[in-house]
Amino acid sequence: MFSPFFKANAQWNESAWKNEQFDQLLLLARAETDDARRGTLYADRQTLVHDHCGIGVPVFICERNPERQFGAVQEAVLR
Repeated sequence: MFSPFFKANAQWNESAWKNEQFDQLLLLARAETDDARRGTLYADRQTLVHDHCGIGVPVFICERNPERQFGAVQEAVLR
């Protein structure tokens, strides 16, 4: 999951973060056959992202506003 967003030349690297060590760890981890060693390499990549890469995750808030959505909606008035 890290590759599409953090690899130096990744299409979705919207933060424009480039780290040679991260890219090298990616290649090493993909080639590693020992599960424990591969896990360590991926953990090292995650630490690099955590410590050195700034990224914002957009949050979209959907507001319920029927008048704007449908137009000409009257509010109910309690009397």
